[in-house]
Amino acid sequence: MTQTRQKQISETAPSPTADEIDRLLVGAVDLHCHTGPSVMPRCIDHIAAMDDMTTLAGMGAYLEHSMCMFIEGSIYQFYDNDNLRALVEAGTIEKTILGSDLGQNKNSLPVDGFRSVVGICLEIDYSEEEIRRMTGGNACELMGLEQVRHVSLAATA
Repeated sequence: MTQTRQKQISETAPSPTADEIDRLLVGAVDLHCHTGPSVMPRCIDHIAAMDDMTTLAGMGAYLEHSMCMFIEGSIYQFYDNDNLRALVEAGTIEKTILGSDLGQNKNSLPVDGFRSVVGICLEIDYSEEEIRRMTGGNACELMGLEQVRHVSLAATA
């Protein structure tokens, strides 16, 4: 598929409604999905309000936030550190996944994005264990993978 066609699809594809997301999540719970589905609330006010994120996390859903929306220099930076903290608090550390969505043309490499978001998380007082959870541990848990122990994050920030 060409980049032009991918862009056309992404620009014209309808976003799911809150009702559709609710039905999906309730269905996943009814089917006893043991790890819970993953939801990416791209637009905070469009797909999931803060209260909705708390409800979704309470139902077992993991909430993914693209770190590109928070790191300085990203062409997709829309939010600041306070927004990141609010999103994590709404969805809980245990159900938040920070994914990269980086590496596109004119944007940071994923490894640089991870360094930046780790630095942001340290600045807003998350512990190394909490950061590890959000940048890898929760995703591993979602996929049923064993988490690997890592070196100190302080050296990466």
